[in-house]
Amino acid sequence: MADKLPETPRRRRRAPAGALLVPSTLALLALVLLAGPALLETARQAAAQLVLPGWSRWHTNSPHSLQGQHRESSAQPGILLADEADEGAIAQRIEAEQEQDRQQQQDRQQEEQPQRQARPAGVASSAADWEEQPESSFLTPVSGCMISPDGSVTQGPPPAPGQLPFLFNITREAVPSKREACRHCPSDEYKCDGPRLPHSCCGVCQFDGRLCGKLYPGEGRSEALIDMLRPLGLQFEDFSPCELFQRIRGRTLWLMGDSQMWWFYYAVECFLREFAPTLRRTDPVPPDQMGSLSSARQGYCKRWWAVPPECLELVHGTRVCIVRVDLAGEMAGVALPTLMEHAPRFEHDLLLLNSGLHYFEFDGPGVCTNDTCAVPGSGSRYLRELGQLAAFREANAGRLPTSVWLDTSPQHFPRTGYYVGEFHSQQCVPWRAWEQGEPLARRGGMWNEAAAPFVPRLADAHLRTWDPSVRFWATHMPAECTHWCHPSTYHVWLAMLNRLLAETPGLAADVPVRPAARSAAAPAGRGSRKAARRVRR
Repeated sequence: MADKLPETPRRRRRAPAGALLVPSTLALLALVLLAGPALLETARQAAAQLVLPGWSRWHTNSPHSLQGQHRESSAQPGILLADEADEGAIAQRIEAEQEQDRQQQQDRQQEEQPQRQARPAGVASSAADWEEQPESSFLTPVSGCMISPDGSVTQGPPPAPGQLPFLFNITREAVPSKREACRHCPSDEYKCDGPRLPHSCCGVCQFDGRLCGKLYPGEGRSEALIDMLRPLGLQFEDFSPCELFQRIRGRTLWLMGDSQMWWFYYAVECFLREFAPTLRRTDPVPPDQMGSLSSARQGYCKRWWAVPPECLELVHGTRVCIVRVDLAGEMAGVALPTLMEHAPRFEHDLLLLNSGLHYFEFDGPGVCTNDTCAVPGSGSRYLRELGQLAAFREANAGRLPTSVWLDTSPQHFPRTGYYVGEFHSQQCVPWRAWEQGEPLARRGGMWNEAAAPFVPRLADAHLRTWDPSVRFWATHMPAECTHWCHPSTYHVWLAMLNRLLAETPGLAADVPVRPAARSAAAPAGRGSRKAARRVRR
């Protein structure tokens, strides 16, 4: 859902390249004259950087790295999350991030060098070491869980009093700094005239502007969410990244869907970061196929950008990838055929998919009033395209991954609860119909009710996220009632996914899990940047 952008996206008028290059070059020459010949080589390198083209600076060191220009998809823009900003706001953001980097650098200089914890022989100390020594055990440097050579998992130590479980602990002290996660990104990452969607390179565990604790300081909304779910039997302290990694080991976990799935991906890749030899995101398919997986558009800098797919490479042939596809028809018509042809071993992977919220543009006005929304009927575009996706899956049995259908997530707008044409709202509200026990609300609302007959044909399993998510009206992003801040709902989905993989035969590997020994000590620097920096970059 998004602010309305112009029907025909317009490109901002840019000055000719020469107009930009001349004053910049004159400034550099003046610098040389004032400072002397010693700066000549530095000035020459800086001038060369003024005309460097785009793709190879974004994603490299991958078997599928882009080396040429991105091919624009011909798909029409849908209703998107409009992360628009004018150049003044972007400049302020860059300045704030630079100040944060400077502060983190000062913090580092004040810290003592981390002492490596003594490890038994045969225990790898980093993901890169474990990749080179697959017969060894791996003790994760931050979460403290361990994977043994026989594939069993020992959970990490419980969180200290007052500390969030590792799944939810994305505080500044617990995750890689922005400098560590984004040092490979180009300096023009946030500029509006680059070759790629700004901010798509940077980066793993960088929840800038989306942290619940910063958006709602002192209110403890993430902690309240955890406490709310305990009566439902959802426990988070004993869920470790080692367990999830072992369940998907040797496969790609694909996430395919709209912006909700993309925000979910942020939580997934951050949770599994200790298994990444590098924090550099990569491309899932060869360069000439990237356009086929970039059908969605996002509004930013007052223009439309293609949203590229991305992956985080983990060790031992494992990775997690996101492909932004808003509509089921585009999944069946373009995205899945592209991956079948160009993603190696695609049929052995695991695919998590959803489509629903973006169909309001087509079907919502016919079934929604000011106070209620009915279920889309047989003539709706939603049901027609779900049928196409189901038929495609049946026709390609054996060539597609094991699949999990994710519920269409609830929204918490006033009156109906759903987005009905206005993206922003000053106040998100509880789902009154759900609280009052109305049957449709309890069964998952209009989109999930409509999709229910198709789910057995769409996937091998169903991740039922509606019921816990409908309770979380208080952790949405400010001024919009669709996406949630981090950590909150998306992290709950991650724990639910792990449980589904564990309890459903045939979905994932069976993983023996042992609790942490009572005497086990946390790794040196657990929950701190010291330990996080041990991951090679």
